[in-house]
Amino acid sequence: MNPFTVRTARKTLFVRCGRMFLDDNLLRIGIDGRGCSAISIDETWVVLLGLGESPVTGPDGESSGSAWLSESGKGFYWTIGDRVYSTPVQRVKMVLSGKHKKAPVFERLPMTECGEYFSPSIHTPDRMKS
Repeated sequence: MNPFTVRTARKTLFVRCGRMFLDDNLLRIGIDGRGCSAISIDETWVVLLGLGESPVTGPDGESSGSAWLSESGKGFYWTIGDRVYSTPVQRVKMVLSGKHKKAPVFERLPMTECGEYFSPSIHTPDRMKS
């Protein structure tokens, strides 16, 4: 009998790509090279309390996506365009309470069919031809 249990897990890769900070009554989401989006503090608490999704406005002021809470309640997720971003819930709460000035923002990279992660924002060196 095998004493080990084999578990298969989904692998996701997150890359740090920006920061989140308070600006008056808005929670600003600065994405490196893409601008600064925002979500209102009231709408942020709707998400953090698990009451539903909230709209996120893009750098142009127009609605660009939505924010939601992860199933575990530990991740604050949102979309801007076709990209998915995340921040730990505890860090968002610390920014809202004033204990921290900013929180890290991570981009979730999609997995390709061959099992490799792809992101146009990450440079992959050319492989040597044999």
